[in-house]
Amino acid sequence: MKAIAAMGVGLMLLIGCQSTNTECCTVAPEDPAPVSMGLPEMESTLDALAKALEDERKSEAMYMAMMKVHGERRPFSMIVNAERNHQRALITQFERLGVEVPESPTFAFEVPETFEGACEMAAQSEIDNASLYDEIEAAVSDPQILRVFSRLRSASENCHLPAFQRAAGGDATGGCAGDCGQGKGQGKGKGGGCGEGGGGCGGGGCGEE
Repeated sequence: MKAIAAMGVGLMLLIGCQSTNTECCTVAPEDPAPVSMGLPEMESTLDALAKALEDERKSEAMYMAMMKVHGERRPFSMIVNAERNHQRALITQFERLGVEVPESPTFAFEVPETFEGACEMAAQSEIDNASLYDEIEAAVSDPQILRVFSRLRSASENCHLPAFQRAAGGDATGGCAGDCGQGKGQGKGKGGGCGEGGGGCGGGGCGEE
């Protein structure tokens, strides 16, 4: 394995989810909603947002490290842009709450020698990312932040994870197809996932409820 250090940064905003272009299951923004919460709730909410932002930055840094070793190949070259979009969605919530955005740490990774191994590592990262949102959402009651968490978790589960799993299995296309197809999803309804169907990833991105 090759050790790669990378800074998890990225403030790019990408809207829409294109199965053939560089965007992959990105998240459309919402207009800021009024904030109403006490100090204890604010502290727990900020802690949850900080954990989510660090994990999204970690994912971007990991995928950049993978591409440094294995080249700018799909699905890494597509999903790394989505990770930046996810960060922007979370940063918008820090700004909405009127607090400073945490600085990004530096991440270091042991990059697998094979491309398939790198995809397996990335798939596990997406599984861990979805699990993180399951854990931290219990500390949050703000409806807009919960919607953001739900959409980011859905992107990991329904878009990024299947793409990495296909690539790890030898699918040379590496695109966001299948679950990230025409936006019909898996019946989770609007707002919970990507596109019109909820669980999939369509041309409209992750829209509002």
